[in-house]
Amino acid sequence: MSLTEWWRQPRQVKRPILVLTAIAAVQAGALLASVWPEPDPWDPIEPLQVQVVANDQPIPYGEPVVVEGVKCYREPVKVSGVVTWATEDPSGTSIVTGRGVAYREQGCVTFLGADAFVNTVPPIVLDADRALRARGVEASWYITGSETPFDADGRHGVTRSWRTESFRLLAEDEQ
Repeated sequence: MSLTEWWRQPRQVKRPILVLTAIAAVQAGALLASVWPEPDPWDPIEPLQVQVVANDQPIPYGEPVVVEGVKCYREPVKVSGVVTWATEDPSGTSIVTGRGVAYREQGCVTFLGADAFVNTVPPIVLDADRALRARGVEASWYITGSETPFDADGRHGVTRSWRTESFRLLAEDEQ
């Protein structure tokens, strides 16, 4: 039977065949979608290593925390980032101290010696450290952050996090 002859058949004959064809097409599409590989996520930032605190410890109140490290980027990219100061021991204090957007060039940037990160201890962190000391707790701190790549089309990539080694602050009455 030709397609033309089949099409001339009564509706009762064609309907079940059309329904079965539609069901088969939907199932084939679902099967294809389930095995179609997802594209790899956009990941232009290399995994970040723990950054080294260069100061002698404990670090006296009023002195910056000097941090050395390396950050590498697979391509030029804009990133949005956040910086947080947190206690490791005891855990539970987390203070966001900065947010921003930056442009990163392709390649690695090494922050050593004169090029190290110089982090002024924010007053809110000193207040939190003083509050812990008032309860008899000498906290161990670290600085952490994350960078999320994004492009002009609104695409976001894999967020990478970094952190420093732990360090202790030295209160004025201990200096």
